[in-house]
Amino acid sequence: MNVTLQLDREPVQFDLSGAVAGVSVSIRRLNPMALTAAQTAVQQTMSNSEELLIVLARNRLLPEGGETVWRSLPETDLEAYLEAMVGISNWLSAVELGVRALSDWAGFHDDQGKAHPMTRLVIEAAMLIPDFQEQVLARIDECLAVRLRGAAQ
Repeated sequence: MNVTLQLDREPVQFDLSGAVAGVSVSIRRLNPMALTAAQTAVQQTMSNSEELLIVLARNRLLPEGGETVWRSLPETDLEAYLEAMVGISNWLSAVELGVRALSDWAGFHDDQGKAHPMTRLVIEAAMLIPDFQEQVLARIDECLAVRLRGAAQ
């Protein structure tokens, strides 16, 4: 087994491509404690139905019919509910990793051309863009502070 330690803790800058061409991000090197904190935050949100409902509503992720339909979904369409929960969990994982790893960005603007600040709410919205989420998660993985390689992975 091979263990790589990234001793340089400075953020690494990347230019994104595809649907998010023109966006650049700076990624902090996450250590195992930060990864665990992200995982814990996702588990806490997923297990708190009221908090989850708030997050879904502010990101316009509730099904047509809103809160009432969402609350009844486990009883009316369990398969759709479980599929939604997996997708939500994956998205929340990306958000929590982004909150911890993104140190700066450029290229996100509102309708008036004003730069979006890097806040949790904006990170939540940005992680709904498939190209952004995929590229940022790949860059976070590249920048991990500790990486194990070999048969024991």
